[in-house]
Amino acid sequence: MTNFVKTDTGTLQLSFTDISGTLGLGAFAGTQTNGFTLQIVSGVATWSSVSATNATNLSSGAAGEIPYQSAANTTLFTAAGTTGQPLLSGGTGSPTWSSTIIVTLQSALQNGGTLGTGTTTISWTAGDVIEYTMGSSSATLAFSNTPPSNTIQTITIVLIQPASGGPYTIPAFSSTIKWDSGAIPVLATGASKTDIIQITAINVSGTTTYYGAQIFGNG
Repeated sequence: MTNFVKTDTGTLQLSFTDISGTLGLGAFAGTQTNGFTLQIVSGVATWSSVSATNATNLSSGAAGEIPYQSAANTTLFTAAGTTGQPLLSGGTGSPTWSSTIIVTLQSALQNGGTLGTGTTTISWTAGDVIEYTMGSSSATLAFSNTPPSNTIQTITIVLIQPASGGPYTIPAFSSTIKWDSGAIPVLATGASKTDIIQITAINVSGTTTYYGAQIFGNG
């Protein structure tokens, strides 16, 4: 441990304990330059400059291994992986390399309410799955916020017949939609029956083409 006291003459008075526990006392009056540090070597104190350098390499590691904390103040290394492998977290354990990437895609279901007479507009930026209860055979579905250039996007539309009333026919869509097999889908007519329609927009260099298909019917 080292203590410093500056005297009236600008001299630093030092008291220090070396590694053997011996108490030392001394004074010196070296030039004090901003950014310099005081170093004590063999009981002699001098000012010296300090230059930032790269951190010392971690020991015990090998090529391709990645360090991780296995516990507080404890660093271990993973095994080296194979080119292209993703690294999967092991929680509090060792991370591991994997040859398989598992991707789970989920879309939030929006409740669009009841499709009545008139035009209902679906925004391509509002979500990918929307559900409607049929309320009229004169409903029209339109789209806004077309996907940007050189992208592809699909909207899934769930159409449900009411528990009572109806049945209602499929809403009118834009005539620019190219339907599967060239035919507009026909909705189920039973109470509470469900049909699912998908509309895919493909925008190539600013020109958008729409494709439609019924992927589930009479449910």
